Amino acid sequence: MSASVKRDKLFKSWTGISEVALIKEVATKGENIDLCIEYWARKRKLPLPEYELFFQDVVQTYVQRLLTERLVCKAEMVLNNVKRDVKSFYYQFACECDDEELRELVMDHLQKKDPQNYESDLLELQFYWDLLQQLQASPDLLAKCKVQLRRVNIETLVHCNESYLNKLLAELYFLSLNPSLLKRLNKYDMWSYLVEEAKFGQLVRWCTLAGQPTQIEYTELDLLYCGWEVEAEMFELALKALEMPNETLRNCFASAGYFFGDEREDVAIVIRRLCTTESLERNRELLEKLPLGHFLLNRGLHTLLLRDFVKTRELEEMIEEFPDDEELLKFLVALKENKTDDLEEFEKVFQATKVYLEHQGIDFNNAQPLVTLFDFLSNEPSVANLNCYLHTTALQNIPYLKTLSIRNPVHNSESNITTGSDNCNNGNGKYIPTPYDFLRKFKQIDMKEVSKELQVDSLASFSNEKLCAKFGRKYKLNFLHYLKQQRSCYAVYYFVMDHLQQYGQLTKGHLFRACETVTEFALQHANNMELAAHCTAFIEMLGYDSQYLRNYLKLCRLLEYEEDEANEVVVNTPIKNFTQLLARVESLLLQRIVKEPAKFPLVDYQALMRIVVCSGQRQWPMKVMQHYACDDDWWRLLVLMQYFDVPLSQLQILIGHFESRAMGEHLLRSFLCEVPPQSKRHASFSRQKKKPVRKGEAKTVTTSSETITSITSACNDPNNAVFRTAPSQQRLHFLPDACGRLDLFAIVLLSSTAVNEQYVNSTTKFLELMQDQRTQATSWNLLRNCVKYRLPVLAVLAATVYHVNVEWQWLVWLAVATNQWTEVLKLSTMDMEKVSWLLLDTAVRQGDVCLLLRSFRIFFKENPFAHLCRFLQRTQRKRCFDDEDVHSLRLFLLAWSNDSITMPFCATLPRNELMHRSIRLLLVHLQHNFDSTLEQQKLINCMCRSDMSDISVKMDFCRLQAIFEALQTRPGWAEYYKIDFEQLAEENNQVYEGLLEELRAKGEYDVAVRLATLLQQPISDIVYTKWITKLDLTGSADDEAPYAESAFQLYEEEISEHSLPPELLVNFYLYAAGRLSNPCARKYQLLKRALTVIKQHHLFPNESFDRDQIEYEMIICYLQLDDEVGAEMGIYHSEYFEQIMLNERCVLYKSFLELKELAGIEDLNVSIKHPLTRQMEARLEAQLNLLLDKGDIVEALRLQELFECRPIDLRFVVFCMALAEGVTTIFSMSSEERQMLRDIEISSFAKFNKRTLDSGLLTREGQNSPSKASSDLTDSCSTFEFEEIPSKEKRETLETIQGIASKLTYGVSIGRRIVMVYRAAMYLDKEYLDVLRTKDTTVLLQSVSEEGCLHRLLVVSDILTSSHMTTQEIAELLALELATAIVRPRFYIFTTDQQAKNAIKNTPVWGYNIDRDLHLFLELVPNTTKLGNCLLEYCDALKAYRKFQDNKPYEHNNVFERLAEIIRRYGLPTNSSGNQMPTSIPPITTATNAGSMLPPAQVLSHKKQNIIYVELLIKAHQCYVHECSMEGIANVLNRAKALNTVLTNAKSWSLIVRMLSGIGRYREMFYCFDSLLKNEQFESLLGQFDEEKTIGLRQAIITYLREYCPNNGREYLKLTALHFLMYQELAEMWEQDAQAVLAKVINQSAVSTALLPEKMSMANLTSANPTKTFIPKLRCTPELSLLLQQAMEYYTHATENYLLDNKLLLAQRVASLAEMLAVQIDLANKAVSDRSAPEPHLCVCVVNVQTRDEFRELINAELSVPQSLILSRAYGYDINWSEVLLSQYVILGHANYLQEYLQHMQINDNIIENTVKGFQLYAQHHRISTRMDEHLSQLVTLIKSVTLKYKLASLLSLKAIVMSLINDQTSHYLRDTDFGRNENCNLNDM
Repeated sequence: MSASVKRDKLFKSWTGISEVALIKEVATKGENIDLCIEYWARKRKLPLPEYELFFQDVVQTYVQRLLTERLVCKAEMVLNNVKRDVKSFYYQFACECDDEELRELVMDHLQKKDPQNYESDLLELQFYWDLLQQLQASPDLLAKCKVQLRRVNIETLVHCNESYLNKLLAELYFLSLNPSLLKRLNKYDMWSYLVEEAKFGQLVRWCTLAGQPTQIEYTELDLLYCGWEVEAEMFELALKALEMPNETLRNCFASAGYFFGDEREDVAIVIRRLCTTESLERNRELLEKLPLGHFLLNRGLHTLLLRDFVKTRELEEMIEEFPDDEELLKFLVALKENKTDDLEEFEKVFQATKVYLEHQGIDFNNAQPLVTLFDFLSNEPSVANLNCYLHTTALQNIPYLKTLSIRNPVHNSESNITTGSDNCNNGNGKYIPTPYDFLRKFKQIDMKEVSKELQVDSLASFSNEKLCAKFGRKYKLNFLHYLKQQRSCYAVYYFVMDHLQQYGQLTKGHLFRACETVTEFALQHANNMELAAHCTAFIEMLGYDSQYLRNYLKLCRLLEYEEDEANEVVVNTPIKNFTQLLARVESLLLQRIVKEPAKFPLVDYQALMRIVVCSGQRQWPMKVMQHYACDDDWWRLLVLMQYFDVPLSQLQILIGHFESRAMGEHLLRSFLCEVPPQSKRHASFSRQKKKPVRKGEAKTVTTSSETITSITSACNDPNNAVFRTAPSQQRLHFLPDACGRLDLFAIVLLSSTAVNEQYVNSTTKFLELMQDQRTQATSWNLLRNCVKYRLPVLAVLAATVYHVNVEWQWLVWLAVATNQWTEVLKLSTMDMEKVSWLLLDTAVRQGDVCLLLRSFRIFFKENPFAHLCRFLQRTQRKRCFDDEDVHSLRLFLLAWSNDSITMPFCATLPRNELMHRSIRLLLVHLQHNFDSTLEQQKLINCMCRSDMSDISVKMDFCRLQAIFEALQTRPGWAEYYKIDFEQLAEENNQVYEGLLEELRAKGEYDVAVRLATLLQQPISDIVYTKWITKLDLTGSADDEAPYAESAFQLYEEEISEHSLPPELLVNFYLYAAGRLSNPCARKYQLLKRALTVIKQHHLFPNESFDRDQIEYEMIICYLQLDDEVGAEMGIYHSEYFEQIMLNERCVLYKSFLELKELAGIEDLNVSIKHPLTRQMEARLEAQLNLLLDKGDIVEALRLQELFECRPIDLRFVVFCMALAEGVTTIFSMSSEERQMLRDIEISSFAKFNKRTLDSGLLTREGQNSPSKASSDLTDSCSTFEFEEIPSKEKRETLETIQGIASKLTYGVSIGRRIVMVYRAAMYLDKEYLDVLRTKDTTVLLQSVSEEGCLHRLLVVSDILTSSHMTTQEIAELLALELATAIVRPRFYIFTTDQQAKNAIKNTPVWGYNIDRDLHLFLELVPNTTKLGNCLLEYCDALKAYRKFQDNKPYEHNNVFERLAEIIRRYGLPTNSSGNQMPTSIPPITTATNAGSMLPPAQVLSHKKQNIIYVELLIKAHQCYVHECSMEGIANVLNRAKALNTVLTNAKSWSLIVRMLSGIGRYREMFYCFDSLLKNEQFESLLGQFDEEKTIGLRQAIITYLREYCPNNGREYLKLTALHFLMYQELAEMWEQDAQAVLAKVINQSAVSTALLPEKMSMANLTSANPTKTFIPKLRCTPELSLLLQQAMEYYTHATENYLLDNKLLLAQRVASLAEMLAVQIDLANKAVSDRSAPEPHLCVCVVNVQTRDEFRELINAELSVPQSLILSRAYGYDINWSEVLLSQYVILGHANYLQEYLQHMQINDNIIENTVKGFQLYAQHHRISTRMDEHLSQLVTLIKSVTLKYKLASLLSLKAIVMSLINDQTSHYLRDTDFGRNENCNLNDM
């Protein structure tokens, strides 16, 4: 049998099983899991991965229930079957479980499963549990994990990809900053995460800290960064992945030698970044590869050319390429090739430097005095020569040498030391230091002090004895110094001799202190083995014991050795803390013991224990002893405790660590009892000597514990007197007592012997002992007497005497108690395992379950098999079948699942065999111990409740219970049908199948169906036989009942109820129809039913039936019916029409080829056809037309092919579809069809168009709309200038389709659908089939919005119309779009400047502005009143939402849900980030319970709600106006009036204006004007509106002000004029106001000329007779400052208005006047603040300059450069800067004026020359001061022309300038020009 056949058979057998039950079954058995998933995935029409997740969820629930029932082993088996991780699942279940007992059970099971790795696994699972909890605390990260892992639990985290886990840990760390997560991270995944997330700061931090030493303030992550070295692969990854890195990261990477792709080839950037990061030497190899020589030389970076990465050879090759820089390159080569610390090479450098400087024209000695000094010092001069050289002129230019003696006056020793250098001083070197200053500064030799000490003038030497005696330190060595030199013997000698010399004796205290010092010294240098050895020798030579020191040093070396082996860092300082030392050493020793259990490190452990003994705290190391205690290794533990004399208190601590606690208690008890008769055992294991008892001391008293111990030991002694018997000759024969009863006591006495007991392990030996009459051991004598006298109690006594043979004792007891000993002897040849089970079987069969229970309670008290026996006993005796019985059975199953059941003689019995035999006992119990079927059913129910069916493999008690219930429907079934329950344990299927055959034979079909379903047997034959039998019984009498509608429903219900194959019902219908020979309504109905079943179940033709033939026969039958009967029967529709199109409003979404495929035209095959009459053809054509009208084109195509009948309308529809899809062309039409197309008029297309949505109207009404402009693709500036969009071919095809569709009589809706879809696809530039197949209109509407297509709203109209949407649906759709467009921008985040501008701006819909183009949207709605009503419903929903936010009762409806959904989608209640998904609002509640809700988060403020409300009212008003709905307009106005009050209270003035201008009914809404005026918010009306609203609002404002505000209207009218862009007039008004203020200033604050002092005029300085003049001034008062500020503000406003009116010249003029006022304000402020001025309250007046002379006086004497420039611009006068500089800088001596001028202007030679000329004229009539000469000299130095500078300097006698020109390199130029002899010529050349 093939695999597919087996699979189909298996699928068929699963037909009647529920989904959850089947999943449990396959998971428990571990078979056919993949097939189960495939079966249900196909049945539920789900993908396999998705259903596999569901399968695992069901299994998880099932396993959790098993664990709750304590069936841990079965749960583990199920998890292993479905390939789940048991450890992860169990641990997570234990962590999430609230039941402490169940948690302990699960954890114990995990420990037993793998005890060796339990601790490590526990730590690992705990880590993943903590990780899971942290993920659950972060919802966003958990959602991201679910996308990757689907199910987030410990199991998925354990088995997920390591790299993904590390990235998850990294992301979680940066969210929670939990340092414990860093332990699992590696550097590669962390780097990858940082690169992917573009965390530049962390990358820079890592690169900075990598390889650096750690510091205390570093975080855990920083410490990891310090230890993680960034490798080359990591850098390469970052270079490839990072986009747009910042400068810091680029520099950081550059310092490591890595550059991004856009900078790698740019040498300038590479050099700049390496210099910035100071990493040139680090990236030497990288720089050597770059062509740096040319680049550095061209850029003048000569210092970098000296670096090592520029090779000398490269510089030498550049000498030929750059001849101009030859000397420089040679100089650089000399510097690179020679070192300055070598004398010969320094000489070469010196010569190269000299040559280069001479080539540059620089005096070497003057320019580089330090180099000459170094060269002089290299010749090793004397002090006298050095002193003479230091006073040369060249060294005076070095600032350091000049100030050395000044900065160190104490060090100057010239006055104290007589030298021969005075002759060399020339008087210019008084600040030059002497050689002795250099010695003091750099060698720390003070010659002054040396001379004083030696009293000589000669140079001192430190070898002098006097110096050594004065400055040398005295040291005395002690014995420790010799010990440090590892001379221990001499150290002892020195110590003894030194103490004898000092003290005269050597005491023990001296020796002890010396040993103590040496011990501390040895501890400090424990890592120096040789030094420690000498310290030990020193102590031993002094006679002290050094074993503790040696032990300590030994342990320290042990630690160092182990750390060296582990490649760890060696700790140089020893551990002085005993506790820490003991812990570390003991851990190392324990590791050795675990690694090599056979080798015990006795020497090291002995050293450790000696350290413990010397420790005062007596902290015993317990890890090694705990290790042995955990392994129950009591012998090694005993040896250790005895050898090292460990106290009993430590043994008490170890008791809890024993695997078997009883062993520890017995060990302790044995030590307590280990006492000699003469003395008591003290609390130590060491054998202590017995101390003499003093007279006053009491004798040793035996404790209670010792008494109990002795009694226990006596009881356990088999040789005790209690069990000791008398000799055989002294035994008494026992006789019955007076009542005839046996003397049990006598039997026990006679059975007791002194023979040793023996263990029996074979049946032969057992029978031999039982049948041997000789005297045996006591237990066997008791067993023989038990059988002989039938006294089971003797077997119990035998068990108390010798419990080792308890199995044989149990067997004897049970055999005697149940009278089966004879049967046991008969079966003695068999295996005792079978004998024991036969004994149990017979006991249950006989009803001796009480004895069976008692036997286990006596002999096997802890055996869980007693639970099963108790279950049998309770159900037999009490017959209550309650929960206690179920609990007993479950306890047995739990023990079985834990493998804790051990049956007598069945030590090797497999667990499955144990369960099988237990089930047999239950079935025997069911068969023989109950007479009533009701009690049997209760017992079966009890076993089902215990979930025993889930464990047992062969026996299903739940199935047995279901069979009982099925048979209960048949009264008296127990008499007719017998069930052998014992046989069920072996072959239950044969029993059930035999019962099923009996039911079918007797006609019990219903019961047989139920039984077959339970047995998973096929029931198709049973049901089909039942139908045929019923039809044969009722159909013979020509009855209508079998053909009634109710009968058909019963058949179909039975098919669905039993999940039968639908082919069964089809065959039955065909069988019933075949019985009717003549065509009739009954036959048509049966054939139609058969086809309906085929449609519903998607059956394909098979061998049982021919669908095409059935349909053909049905249509033939229909055509032959009468018209009235045929009308009652109804026509037959296709499967596609009934199941799809009716659910989709009969909208066509399939292409023509797909329709042909659905119709199956190419596969039609009818073997038998009948001729059609004309009447039948007419009826067939009418049926085809009816199908077209209803939209069932699939059935029409099918009938057309079946009968070859093609009506003209069907042909036109098919041709339209073919044209639209591009299958055919116009030229494929016949001549008659073409003739019909010629008669088509363009006017006939009107049914498919909307005139108002034409592009011409759109352009005319919305010409400024950006959406219109973008859609007009015929503009000359378009990129599609030479391309027709849409193409001519498509337009011609559209016209043809429209023409054909206009000729349709039937199928008009299909034709309209084709035309509109084709037109929409054409304008959207999409494929026709893509648009046709799109069922979601929102997708198409989104495409309209996103793509700039032609005739957008026409396309929208086509989409809505072709989708057959109702008027209400269209209105609701547009209302939703409009509401979304209004609500959505309320959540946008604007800046402060954008807030006011975008406060009421709405989102476009389909690319159109709904504020401007709403009238176009109204054309889409057949009834705009409904649209207005929908918008008002959103207004009501908004009110309800406000109540919902305020926690008040509200009305809940669909509109409210839509509004809430909009807010959910675009709202940001908790975070304003644009990328984060908005959190959902709280659950919507009804008005009844809304009062108890907690207040929700404020998603929308009241102000935003008011904005939305206003916009909805405006749009609703336009909808009502469009259809002149007066009722709707009145409703809007009423709402607006109520809203005006709300907005006024909320002070939302802009919303009032928006509502007023949007509705536009100003006369009816004058109350809005009243609200604004009363609250002084009239300016709110003067906002920005479009042209239409501006005209209407202006007229309304003027009308309102004239009618209602005649008094205060002037100011408001001014504001209105301002608003309407009258900028020039307003500017003139501001200017007039400013002039009026200035006039007021002149009148009030101007000082009269009579009060002003006369001053010499600065305007005619060069004249011989300068005139006198007055400087106009103002009196500085607070009023003056206010007036000037006011005038400046007026001028500023005037400037702004001129600019707004594009009057730039006027604006510039007024701005200059404003700047002039700012100057005047500054002058006034300075005059007030300057108290030292002669006239503190007067300031210069610059606002009333009348003439140019006044202007010159001000700038020449009073104003600064910026003030002069401002005044020049204000009055339009030019400035003569030569005159101003002469006046202000030279004559008046304002030193800062020149610097100020240079900051604002560029000075030229002409200005300076004219200034000099003016000065010469001024000097002819006035006295010249030294300051004038200095200022004039500074002016001359600014001249750029050398000749002019020389000329003017000569004329002005500026010798310093002349000498500098002569001494400078320009002197050659002056000599060449012969300037001195041809001065006039040179002057003309200038």
